[in-house]
Amino acid sequence: MTPAGQYFYQHGQDLLANYNLLIDQTKQIGEREKDNYTLKLGYLRDFDTSEFLQAVTEFSKKYPEVKVRIHSGNREELFRLLRDDRIDLNFSDL
Repeated sequence: MTPAGQYFYQHGQDLLANYNLLIDQTKQIGEREKDNYTLKLGYLRDFDTSEFLQAVTEFSKKYPEVKVRIHSGNREELFRLLRDDRIDLNFSDL
């Protein structure tokens, strides 16, 4: 093998090792993100909760990897949580 061939081969091996490491680490990060995601929902305290809870139950069955946290409150509390990015979705009459 020529010196240029040796150089290319050695650095090619290094590139492939780094590529495989990059792919593996990216997959690991993606799995951790999926495992750690929590959907934060808010609903108006005065609402009838039976339909809401049924929808949450069905969602949890379909997407078991997503944790669901439910916050209840009055309109002002829920708006503040939504504005401050502490809930992802608010169910209200407004």
